[in-house]
Amino acid sequence: VGILDSGVNDLVRVLRVTLIYSGLFILFSILERQIYFRNYNYFSKVRLKFLHDAGEKNMTMDYGLGEKAEFLKDIETSQIAFQSNIKGVEGNYHKIFELGGTFLSFILLGIMLFSLSYFIFLVSLISLGVYVYFRKYSAKYKHKKKEKLNEFSRKVDTLNREASDFKYGKDLKLYGFKEMFLNSFSHLKETYKSYFRKYTKTEALISPITAFC
Repeated sequence: VGILDSGVNDLVRVLRVTLIYSGLFILFSILERQIYFRNYNYFSKVRLKFLHDAGEKNMTMDYGLGEKAEFLKDIETSQIAFQSNIKGVEGNYHKIFELGGTFLSFILLGIMLFSLSYFIFLVSLISLGVYVYFRKYSAKYKHKKKEKLNEFSRKVDTLNREASDFKYGKDLKLYGFKEMFLNSFSHLKETYKSYFRKYTKTEALISPITAFC
């Protein structure tokens, strides 16, 4: 930062600093990847342990709870936490792991900006605060609406399963259930589209702000 700020024209010195920076960047990138992939199986093990514990509770619960639709919906929702390694329990572990490098980069960038100009540093800090606030607001809003969106998904899955079941092929033709299924799908599709627009409206509203920040 000092070299760039002072306007030094020493090419050898600039190249030396560039090579040192590039070397450190490559070294730390390799180190970060090595640590990440060497612990990858541990992250999966944690998710499978949670999945095992949740499955054990489901298998040993009171049978009477299986008659409660709300309870079954809660079980289905809880499975989202164990579905994959990019979201839920394991996804959070991956994100927390990556936050270390991001936090270190933020500190170094802050030091560089602070050394160049107090004003640039202050504006960057305010910009970051605004970005985090609106992203957090959007996440909270979507979390409140997520369960309703999952309910639409369950209805669509049920209709798909019943409509494609060949056991009911004769009934579909004999009693004209085709139109009933089509009307149900059409109504559900329009309702889903309307709700999905509400679900994503915060993203559309804050995207110009977050893009600017």
